[in-house]
Amino acid sequence: MSLFVYGGIVLACMGLGGALLHQNHLRKIIALNLFTSGIFLFFIASNPNDPVVQAIVLTGIVVALAATALGLGLVRAAKDYP
Repeated sequence: MSLFVYGGIVLACMGLGGALLHQNHLRKIIALNLFTSGIFLFFIASNPNDPVVQAIVLTGIVVALAATALGLGLVRAAKDYP
């Protein structure tokens, strides 16, 4: 296994721990982004030349971006709501 696989596992564990331990919603969103980045790194490092894995990771990046935008919008709306 390469160093990138271990790096992906470490990133995923750090992100999951941050999402479970922090109370601030913005920090939870950042931690979940770190978690998904670790998962993407693990997938790409474990199968570097597989086009199906690359397509799944690319789709996951787009979905993660949309989910982050939605989460940030919800945090902002909840902050503005009295």
